[in-house]
Amino acid sequence: MMEAGAWSEALKSGNYHMSLSPYTLMTGDPDFYFGRWIYSDGQMNRARGVGYRSSEADRLVLNAARETDVAKRKALYGELRKLVAEDVPVVLLVR
Repeated sequence: MMEAGAWSEALKSGNYHMSLSPYTLMTGDPDFYFGRWIYSDGQMNRARGVGYRSSEADRLVLNAARETDVAKRKALYGELRKLVAEDVPVVLLVR
């Protein structure tokens, strides 16, 4: 996660692995994205027909959202990011 100015600079320089913003800038919390688009029962996963199902992703989403220790939470989101990068349940289409 980073603030909007740093995000803009990272995009310009190509210094990023995956960008979830600006959609997640509404809260700054990764759960705003992962809990809706990646979690099996997430609002956007169901409503938009993504249909992604992964018991491991679900476990990571729930555990990360509940974790209060920042370092542990970051590690859980790191695992989730890797899983999503491998499974590619959603892709960005640019016109």
